[in-house]
This record gives sequence, structure tokens and C-alpha cells, in this order.
Amino acid sequence: MDKGYFSDAEKWIRQAVSLAPDDEKACLYLGIVLAQKNQEIEAVKYFERALATNPGSFAASLNLSMATLTLGRYDEAEVHCRAALRCEPENTLALMRLGAILKEQWRILDSIAAHRQATDLLPASLEARTSLLWMQQYDDSPSQADIFEEHRRYGAEIARQVPVRKDVFANRCADAAGSRRLKIGYVSADFRAHSVSLFMLPLLEQHDKSRFEVHCYSTFAGSDSMTLMISKAAEHFIECANLSNAQLVDRIIADEIDVLVDLGGHTVGSRLPVFAEKPAPVQMTCLGYVDTTGMSSMDYRLTCVDADPAENDAFHTEKLYRLKNHLHFVFRPEPGMPELTAQPALRRGYVTLLSNNQIEKITPKIITTWAKILKLLPESRMVIMAVSGDHARAKIIEAFRAEGIDEQRLTLHGRVLLDEFRQLVMDTDLALDTYPFNGATTTCETLCVGVPVITLRGQRFASRVGFAILNQIGLGHFAASNFDDYVATAVRAAQDVNSLAALRSQLRARVEASPLRDESGFARDLEDAYYSMVSEWRAGCAAQTAGNPKIEFAPLITS
Repeated sequence: MDKGYFSDAEKWIRQAVSLAPDDEKACLYLGIVLAQKNQEIEAVKYFERALATNPGSFAASLNLSMATLTLGRYDEAEVHCRAALRCEPENTLALMRLGAILKEQWRILDSIAAHRQATDLLPASLEARTSLLWMQQYDDSPSQADIFEEHRRYGAEIARQVPVRKDVFANRCADAAGSRRLKIGYVSADFRAHSVSLFMLPLLEQHDKSRFEVHCYSTFAGSDSMTLMISKAAEHFIECANLSNAQLVDRIIADEIDVLVDLGGHTVGSRLPVFAEKPAPVQMTCLGYVDTTGMSSMDYRLTCVDADPAENDAFHTEKLYRLKNHLHFVFRPEPGMPELTAQPALRRGYVTLLSNNQIEKITPKIITTWAKILKLLPESRMVIMAVSGDHARAKIIEAFRAEGIDEQRLTLHGRVLLDEFRQLVMDTDLALDTYPFNGATTTCETLCVGVPVITLRGQRFASRVGFAILNQIGLGHFAASNFDDYVATAVRAAQDVNSLAALRSQLRARVEASPLRDESGFARDLEDAYYSMVSEWRAGCAAQTAGNPKIEFAPLITS
């Protein structure tokens, strides 16, 4: 099991359980291996059996909490997690798990408090710090400077724990053998059914293989149909979930990667400690995370001027590399887009508003703002998606009721599969983005379905990506500059149903003709960026080795 051979492990553990059906550890281990195989429903049965054998078992309670969280049984997950914390009140893993559960229950500030408690108890825990950084992105109270300082603390701690390896590529640019392809390495735990892969697949397919040798380092233990497509598109696909950070560093060094790209940042499963050791001369972060890593060993963060204006430079440890003609991604919608239907408001006689972002992105202040819009459109209704669990539903309804909006005007849905998601979006007239954490994948998908989005433009990347996407398709005027403007923009758009209908009829074509869908152009733009980064590094090498006649730089294949 420790080596990741879960099917083999299951065979032996099942024999153990058959010999000792009430043995706590046997049941616990079988539950763990089943959970690793994404069989949480059966895993729960064995965790419950282990807990029945030993009601005071920390491990059984915590694992039961993790499995029920995965199954979306959030209230039950909280009960088990708090039981685990009664056994070990200062266990940081349990506190982080509690934070994850509270997030799903729309208790964001409580979630942040749980993550901060874990960090305070164990300041050296990089996992606790990275979880706190991710959760803070949903909070609209801290300043950009305060959030940056938290990232700097992470950077200082990881630098203290994980020193940079010295002279790893001292002679890398002294290759006098001639021209060669640049080696690009992408490190991700999300080469699977995940939004990161939606953005990565077009790039991998469009990479110029005559100039680039592409390596994908998958740190996720498992695979699906998207994993297969990614592995086919990459020249080298390396499954390394079972490699330690040190082993992965050794592999990257052996592969002589020129540009190493982090696709996770401070998200679950990322391998930032690998980047702390600096196994490649140029290191860049992009896509998975919405802020700086805080690490001095990360050279660049990929972005664009709409999402990161010049003043954001001061809040990054990386150099911001802004693509000239594109966002930091292109978007390829998955197959199966439904046929376009007529504007729902023309059929119903009232406008249906939509929120389809994750529940943790919905702040009390944005609910107050949506309530103002609903009041100014007294016949309107609102659909809110991704609200799972009784507790979260009750809290959302209560928040609207406190703003004077009756529950009858709201329709709440839990998480749904893509086809149902698209049908629900199609049946609305106008989407309202969240703040301070805008949607990205959801915004792209909503626009492709044919529904326009109203967003609020802030200062941080997370609160500007909505504007950046809209600006790509000529709808930058749907990005408001403040809350009052957000209300006015949404009401103005909703009141002009004929204009909404006209926009709906042309929105898909508009997206298709925009840089958002320019896959080959994006690939060329990013490849130029890689050459620029490597050239800058080589110039630094040349300056350091000036006067040494033994050093000759191999030319890069630039075209």
C-alpha cells in the first residue's frame, strides 16, 4: 500500500480481514486502500467497523471524516472530524480536514481559523501553511499586502527547510555540441479530470515538437480518460506519485529540464518543495494557483496585463511574465455542447440570474450585492449552483432572507455533472460572478454555452481574471469597477432582454473567434516566452563566466 500498489494491497488486506473480521487495524487498512482506489462508499463500511471495535480511535474517526467529505456528506464528516480532534486536539491534519469541511458548509471564516490554528500549532508544516494560503483567497477582508506577507512567510520557511541544490546545472549551457531542443517539464497533480488539464491539453497538442521536448511529471496516484489524452499529447509522461520530493528532483535533473513549470502552486497535491531545490535553471508557476508562491526559487509567474497590472509586481516574489497577445491559458470546451435555445426571459417573462461558481467563492458581501440586484428586478429569479449539504443550503437561504429576498425566488442545486451543468446554465439569462475570487473555468464554460457574465474587477489576480476573460471577447464593459457599478451593470443588462437575446445568438461564435480559443497562437506566444526566459538565464551565465574560453553556448532552435 505504501508503494502505491493498491490492488495488490487490497488482496492481502482482504485476507487479513477475513481472518480477523473485527480487527481494528485490518479494517482500517482496508478502508484506506479502498479510499485510495476511489471506492469511498465501501471504505466507509470498514472505517465504521474499525470505529465500532474501538470508539476512541483517532485514525478511524479521521479516515471516516475524509471519506464522508469526499462523498459530499459534509455534516457527517464534521461529526467524525470533531471526534478525531477530541482524541488529539492539536493534530494539524485533523484541523486542516476540519477546515476543508467547514469550507464546504459555507463557513469560510471558521475554515480559515481552523487552518490558522494548524499553522500556529506547527509553524514548520508546509502543508498547513499552503492550505491557509489557499483559503485566504476566498476572504475579502485582508489587504493584498497582508496576503503577500503570508506568502513570504511560506517562502522563508520552505527555504529554511529545503536548501537549493548547488551547481546542478552549472555546465548545462556550456554544451558545444550544437543546436538542441528546449526541454520543458510540467509538474502537476491534476493530469486527470480537472480544470488544469482542460487548459493544458490544447497546449500539449500544439507544442512545436521540433523545437521542444515535453515532459509531464504526474504526481497524482491514479488515472482517467483525461490522463490518457495528456499522456498521448506529451512526448514523455512520467508517473511519479510514488517518488519522494528528493527522488523527483533527481529525475528532473537527470532529464536535464531547461524550463520547469509548476501547475499547482498552493493547491492540493502540488510539489513546491521540489521547486525549492531548483532542479531546473528556469522555473515558472502558472494555471493552478491565483497568486505568488512566495518562493525565491520560483523565477516567473505566467499572467497577462488584464489580470495582473504593473502595480501587482510588488506583491510577487516571482517576475511576472505577461503574454503579449493572450491570457495565461486557452480554453477548449469539452465535447457535447447543447444546441442553443431561445432567451429564457422571452419565454418566462422574467430574467433568471445565475451563480455557478463554487460555494466557497460566495461571500456575505456578494450576497448583499446580488440581493440589491434582485430587488431592482422584482420579478427576477436566481439559480445558485454547487450548494451541497443541508447546512450550506440553510445558511445561503438565511443570508438572502436577511437581505429581504424570499426563498421562493431562489433555486439551489448541488454539484452536477457537465451535461446537467450546461443545461442549467442554458436555462438562465445572465450570470453573476463572485468576488474577490472570480470564476475562470466556469466563466469560460458559461460564455461557451451562450450566457454572458457580469464580474467585478479588483486588484488581485483572483479578482481580475473575470475581467481578463471578458475583455478577450470584447465584453470588458461587463466588468464593473466597484459594487455599485456591479449592481448597475447587471440591472442594465437584465432590463434589455432583446440585447441579451442578440448577444446569446452570437456569443459562441464570438468566443470561437477570440484569443481565448487560439490554441496554436497561444502555444507560439508561450514558446516565445520560454525562449526569452532561457535566453535571460544564459545571459546571466555568460556574465558569470566571462573570460573563460572553455565555455561555449549552444545555440537554441528558435524557429
